[in-house]
Amino acid sequence: MTKEPDSILGLPGQWLTRSDIVTSIARLSDGLIFAGKLLLDTKTNQSYQLDLYEHDPDLVRAFALAGRRSLTESDLAAIDAHTHTLYVIGTGGSGERAKLLMQIGTRLLHAGGLAVKVESTGVAHSLTDWQTLTAASELSALYYAYVTLIGDHERFYSCGMHNLGLPDAIIPGTLLPNQAAQLLETFLLYLLLEQPSLKQGHTFSVDAQGPRYRLRFAPCTLYETDDPFYNPYGMWMLE
Repeated sequence: MTKEPDSILGLPGQWLTRSDIVTSIARLSDGLIFAGKLLLDTKTNQSYQLDLYEHDPDLVRAFALAGRRSLTESDLAAIDAHTHTLYVIGTGGSGERAKLLMQIGTRLLHAGGLAVKVESTGVAHSLTDWQTLTAASELSALYYAYVTLIGDHERFYSCGMHNLGLPDAIIPGTLLPNQAAQLLETFLLYLLLEQPSLKQGHTFSVDAQGPRYRLRFAPCTLYETDDPFYNPYGMWMLE
């Protein structure tokens, strides 16, 4: 049986002390309580692990690299001046749990968070971008919140679908980057939105006129099993 992965959100803020964080969450997060290393959602009675770290001088660079251009210069300046970062750890592996964790992230933004980085993917979002995705009714918002695309001259692949309980995808690096991105995104949204029953040897195409890719399933070998990026649900290889 596949072990459900962790989904992890990082939220920097400019709270002065731990006491300020506890108070801000209690007053401004609409039902969250931070006690010890637990974050309790009194609305759902769900609990999450919440780790607290002090200022990290390298954090702003990590957000800048992972921000998909959604972070402005003023966003990055505020992140650079952060005093603490909250790391929320919850059980991933389903769209429903991913949506609940997005809502937790938004409520922590209301309590003083500056931006959100999905530490179990490596993609960052501005406050406004994360709130917009959380409020969206479309299932595709989960993809844009949790999944990123990575490429080099050898291959293009996705990271983050394990947060949604689905395999990632990988293709050879023979396409142009924009073509590779279109193929991967179209395939991954198909997995998320249609929940197809795929098998080895099935084919996939972006459209009726486009090239067809044969599907081969394989375990995730891009990351070690204890890496937050590791996908226990495997990967579809499009060949």
